[in-house]
Amino acid sequence: MGTDVRDITDTDIRRDLIDSHVALLDALTKPGHWWTSAERVAIAAEARRALDNHELPPWESPSIDEGMIGDDHILSPAAIDAIWRITNHPGTLTSWWHADVVACLPSPHHYVEMAGLVAMQNVVDRFASIVGLQRISLPEPGEGEPSRMVHPEAAVTTHWVPTTPGPGPNVLKAMSIIDCDEPVRDALRNAHYLDRGALLGDLDGGAGVPHGELLVAFVDAVSAGGDILAAERDRLIATLGEVMLVDVAAVVANFYMMTRIADSTGTPRDEGSVVVSEQIRKDIGVNDYVSKRPSPS
Repeated sequence: MGTDVRDITDTDIRRDLIDSHVALLDALTKPGHWWTSAERVAIAAEARRALDNHELPPWESPSIDEGMIGDDHILSPAAIDAIWRITNHPGTLTSWWHADVVACLPSPHHYVEMAGLVAMQNVVDRFASIVGLQRISLPEPGEGEPSRMVHPEAAVTTHWVPTTPGPGPNVLKAMSIIDCDEPVRDALRNAHYLDRGALLGDLDGGAGVPHGELLVAFVDAVSAGGDILAAERDRLIATLGEVMLVDVAAVVANFYMMTRIADSTGTPRDEGSVVVSEQIRKDIGVNDYVSKRPSPS
């Protein structure tokens, strides 16, 4: 495809996907509750740089690796290191790690807004790489000061981070104190998430998931990247078409956002998901894991 999502004019990329990506750019040009626009753009840029340097292991900090981070960076070393860790190694995050990071930031609220921006930048950049688009250019920062709005009911209860009371899934509650970015999070989530019927309803197949082998191979290739991803992308297009590539890529990219929100905020599983996943967790041996860190491939 070779261009970025804003320049797509055919029907292969849904309009709601394009609009959600542009909405993130617009949000970066405005101050949030706790970070200026310049700092928010810098957070997005660091999430992108982290993705380009994903080989750096979680126990190494980019802020102390010579030549990786300039001395005049607008963000603190603690913020930069956290952005990279959330981007590339969310499964290694712990409550102790979170506490250490928050102690080096001005407030827990700064951390939540930062983590949300990292997660949103990930869904946009991952989608671009999965479908073979150029990344959308980050905007120039805008003016203005953060609102520094503190919700009177915010408290640390179920998550590592302060949340506000209210209904809804725990992963959405994780970002509840940063409601300035809620419209963008909702737009991204709604555009990238498709239920199973919408995604697979038009595919032919028997029992199980239609074209399951092809879809599993494609998802595995997303992690591998490079020529492997390019080959599987071509195979998926040849079999299912470009429209289906976009929908599959959107769903995969959405998980890069939602898992980073969940893992970076200590989001507990919703009670309903514990019950419905009981058998599958038993069948695949998840309950026997001693850590949530990814298994070696």
